Amino acid sequence: MSIDALHYYNYSEGSLINLSEPVTLYIESGLVMLSTDNPSEGEYSVGILGPGMVFGLAIADVGCQAVALVPTRLRALTSNTQTAADIDLLNHALTARLRHTHALLAVANQRPVMRRFCSLLDLLGQYLGRRTPQGLLIDVRLTHQQLATLIGSTRVTITRMLGELKERGKVSQLENQRLLLVEQVKQVV
Repeated sequence: MSIDALHYYNYSEGSLINLSEPVTLYIESGLVMLSTDNPSEGEYSVGILGPGMVFGLAIADVGCQAVALVPTRLRALTSNTQTAADIDLLNHALTARLRHTHALLAVANQRPVMRRFCSLLDLLGQYLGRRTPQGLLIDVRLTHQQLATLIGSTRVTITRMLGELKERGKVSQLENQRLLLVEQVKQVV
């Protein structure tokens, strides 16, 4: 982490973000994966958050670990630095976070696991995708383990399901674990 101005923080890809202070962190640019450990179930994800969203101890991300998935710039919103513009920004960011959480809950309740995984890929495509002539590129390095924690599955199951989707021609896995959705994956199941 490097501080380049008052209450702004920059993180490189893969950096752990400190969540020990009771502040709200606003994502100016980049992507953050929030996860937590359940002693009996293992690690699970709270979500992948992007620009315009907030997280931190001040909004109940207690016990979470935050990792920058790409170079990320955060702004700390504390009670003593909030202007009227900051409060407006926070309201919009909280609304975006609630919508994102709602979408992830809808994915988490899909059964069977292949439907849940396909719904996740479509959601990631919607939030993170970039149109190319070949399809929708999810231009973020996501490991099989990270995908597994997002849907409450295992790395082995994700690897198997990705193999099935590749065989059907629905998904291509590019270098650095980036995914190309050839068409809407949800229609597969």
